[in-house]
Amino acid sequence: MEGMGTKKAAEVLHVSQETVARWCREKRIPGAEQDDVGCPWRIPPTFTRDQLLQKSVLRLRMMTTDVLNL
Repeated sequence: MEGMGTKKAAEVLHVSQETVARWCREKRIPGAEQDDVGCPWRIPPTFTRDQLLQKSVLRLRMMTTDVLNL
């Protein structure tokens, strides 16, 4: 799969490279692939900051709903 690494993604998303790697491990970046533990992540070139923000908003809505239902 062609794509970008965590360094380039970090530049595009305006976050640290470590943050991008964590998001990959947490499956927050759809389509991110890693051959094996310790190998570099490959992030689809079509991934955008808007996709990440949209997922974050949905996660917050789910958390808020869970708290309100307690």
